[in-house]
Order: sequence, then C-alpha cells, then structure tokens
Amino acid sequence: MDTEGIRVRGTSSSLYEQVRSDLLERILSGEFKPGDLLPTEEALCREYGVSRITVRRAVADLAANFFVTRKRGVGTIVTRRLSDRRVFRLSGFFEETTRFDQTEFLNVVEPASTEVAEALQIEPGTPVRHRLLVSARNGEAFTMIDRYTIERNGAPGEGGRGDASRLGPRIERAEQELAATKANALVAKHLGIRPGRPILIASRVYLSSDDRPVRYTISRYHPDRYRFTVDLRPARDNIIFEPSGSTSRRKA
Repeated sequence: MDTEGIRVRGTSSSLYEQVRSDLLERILSGEFKPGDLLPTEEALCREYGVSRITVRRAVADLAANFFVTRKRGVGTIVTRRLSDRRVFRLSGFFEETTRFDQTEFLNVVEPASTEVAEALQIEPGTPVRHRLLVSARNGEAFTMIDRYTIERNGAPGEGGRGDASRLGPRIERAEQELAATKANALVAKHLGIRPGRPILIASRVYLSSDDRPVRYTISRYHPDRYRFTVDLRPARDNIIFEPSGSTSRRKA
C-alpha cells in the first residue's frame, strides 16, 4: 500500500489522526476483517513512515472507539462491533469518589468470567479479586460498582497496606463505555429502586502507562441522581458557519 501521501498530505489533522483515519478506512473497507490481527507496531511504523508513539496513539484511539481490541501476548484484533453504531467521545476525569462514602459488600477471589477476562486481557478462569462497592452521600445510594483486579501471589489485596514498591502499576488513563440496561434484583436492592427500572451502566478499563489493563469496573448509576452532559464541538476539519440572516428575497 502506498502511504507516502499520509506523510505529506496538506491538512490540519495531526499525523496520528491521519494514520488512525487510514487504518479505520482499511477496517471499514474490509481489508482488515473482524477477527484479523492488525500488523505489528513495528510493521505499521515502516508502512506509514512514522514513529512508534504515533502508531501507538492511533491504535489506542481505534481501541477507545471499539474498532479494535488489544490482547496481551497476541496483538491488536479487529472487533466485531457494528459498523453503523455511532460513537461519541467524552473526556473527563476518573476517581470522583472523594465526595462519597463507600461501603464494601463483597471482597473475594474468583475465576475471571469471559467478560472480565476480555477486559483485563487474561485467560478466562484466571484468579481475579472482585469487590462490590456502593457509593453513597447523606445515606442515599448513587452508584453500585463491581471492581476487578488481577490477583497476584504475594501482593497485598487491594486496599491493603504496604510500601510504595508494592502498590503495583500506576494507572495512566481509562477507557469507558456507557450503555442502558435494566436493574436486576441485586442492583435494585443496593440502589434502592425497583427491579427492571432503566439505568445507565458504565464499563471502564483502567490502563497503565504501557497500555496494560490493570483494573476493570462495572458501575450502575441511580437513575434519579446522575446526569451526563456533553460539550459538542465541530470536528477539526469540519468548520460550521451559521448564516447571519436570510439571503433570499420574497417575490412581490
């Protein structure tokens, strides 16, 4: 494939955005099909004539939009997501729990389910620590959180005491997907709502500086105590002007 144009294209888009857009086009066109492995970072660097940092950022953006998923020890795999699903990017901060009281209802080691294993990029059945937490303020439940981390032999349990060298990898960023669901009996009990009521659910993967998943959380939000707002702006290459007035003339 001729990629020379990507390096010299006259556009306001950054280099990583151009690489990401080209890879996305190749995925949507079927050159890379669901289940296919993308070329390695080294191969993509050679193909596009860019640095590893540029390729890594482009692929991370595709992963954040669920076009690809990264499997540790395997590579980057094209997902089977629906191509017509709209994805909106939201930016923000995590760990907004300092204003809330948290109560722990469960803290056990259990085999990773298929969903948890996929999120943490481990084999199903791998031991993970599962904590069930409810965040509340003034006695009112706001969020029910299932938190999963890989259980490592000899390491203190999450929330345990230990020196800084035993705290584990530093969390650099997180990727989150929001969806709508219905509250099951357990969720309804902890949030104080009726079973079957619609709620928002957030699946979040925390990543280290080298993009390794280190924590997976599933948060269910009380429908009356949360509201999500989005600041929408035009895309970088799609400037929009609103006409200042009508330019048409009414016939006499």
